[in-house]
Amino acid sequence: WLSLIQICSKLDSLQGLGGLSKMVLQRFLERVREAGGSASTHKTLPEAINHVADMASKHRLILGVRLHDYVARNLEKRLKGRGITLLRITPLSSPGKSVLSGAGLSIGVADAGVAETGSILYLTLSAVEEAAIFSPETHIAILDSHAIIPELTGISNLLSKAFGKGYSAYLITGPSSTGDIEGEIIRGVHASRFLHVAVYGEGL
Repeated sequence: WLSLIQICSKLDSLQGLGGLSKMVLQRFLERVREAGGSASTHKTLPEAINHVADMASKHRLILGVRLHDYVARNLEKRLKGRGITLLRITPLSSPGKSVLSGAGLSIGVADAGVAETGSILYLTLSAVEEAAIFSPETHIAILDSHAIIPELTGISNLLSKAFGKGYSAYLITGPSSTGDIEGEIIRGVHASRFLHVAVYGEGL
């Protein structure tokens, strides 16, 4: 599959994808936490993978969504020795409702982040990928720091290009929450109750 950056790398109007200021990164991390999520920073992708594997140690079944081969192989290597199964979900997967509901954690490589809102963006090609992201109680996103865009308006061209290639887009801002029940904020009603973003990149 193509990442969002690969799909849109030739668009002259893209801003923020070629480099990341500390101010933009700090804003992103702050917004993620303000929205109810958590975040960590790592100098390299292997370091981020190790951190994610440690966070996943309490789970027995994990869904992997939008994982490229390098991330999947290294996660599997770290989790297998702990008796943890990583089930990779692709557009052609048909895991069944029992598998989706039985997994307590999903891990994905997000296509982009938005500093203004602390949001992460996923592009998917099937409903099963969407279900795998949102069904488990906890979701961990691995995000390249160079894929963080300063402003929400900056993703319009990205989305237009991606939609033209048949992708669906999911913009996630914090864990799922609702205040519809007696005005009390309840998390995890419509999607993941906990959200963590592991950001990696040089200089972090």
